Amino acid sequence: MLTTVALSVLFARWVEGLGTRRVVCVMLVLAVAVLIGGRLHFLATSWRVFIGRPLEALALWRGQFHIPGGIIALAVATPFVCRRFGVPTGKLADAMAPAVGVGIIVARLGCWFETCCYGDFCEGPWCVTFPRASQAFEMHWRTGHIAPDAAASLPVHPLQLYFAAVGAVIAVGSLLVSRYKRYDGQAALWAMLVFSSTSFGLEFLRNDLPPRRYWGSLPQLAWTTGAMTAVSLLAVLAAEWRHRRTVTRPTAAATVVTP
Repeated sequence: MLTTVALSVLFARWVEGLGTRRVVCVMLVLAVAVLIGGRLHFLATSWRVFIGRPLEALALWRGQFHIPGGIIALAVATPFVCRRFGVPTGKLADAMAPAVGVGIIVARLGCWFETCCYGDFCEGPWCVTFPRASQAFEMHWRTGHIAPDAAASLPVHPLQLYFAAVGAVIAVGSLLVSRYKRYDGQAALWAMLVFSSTSFGLEFLRNDLPPRRYWGSLPQLAWTTGAMTAVSLLAVLAAEWRHRRTVTRPTAAATVVTP
């Protein structure tokens, strides 16, 4: 989170030419919104964990956060917070896009070292095993997939590294789009579409063991990221249509011949 905030401030100044003081205020407020959104998403899917101890659900310094919930909170809160502090929403969003990509890399590498958020079973040469005392090992043992004296977990998809690679694509791609963008907000919209669509696809490679939550026939995170993909695609199409309409309008007016 601190990495994302710091880089957003730097990119806002270096790439978009925004003043540092206001951007810092905006980013601090948005950081709180992201934490709350990520926590609420986790609580919405794991509320049973806090039955009988509801106050622990409010302890943001403990427990888990879901990145999609944080991204949704960021997308919803950014226009309102930017308007409150007088910061151009599109420019700041474009500055945040590569910073969020770097933040995803840092967060997912943390998942890698914590051995959480691992993938489903696989047999490819790129698949990995986790050592004893890892979360993957414990889950495979508790579900009867390996013996208690096994040397390591079964091979699984390195899902954390897949997500980290997506973060790298978002970071680099956002900087490139920002350099050649045709309107403010273009880099952020494409970054959101890449994040949402890849998260939806990668969700089907996540470990399919308890306590994974399902809504009907699909995992709840698949529903969430699928909806984010649809909304992001519509937002990109709407922005592109609005930009083309704005560009072609003066040209059409210029072709009118007056008597």
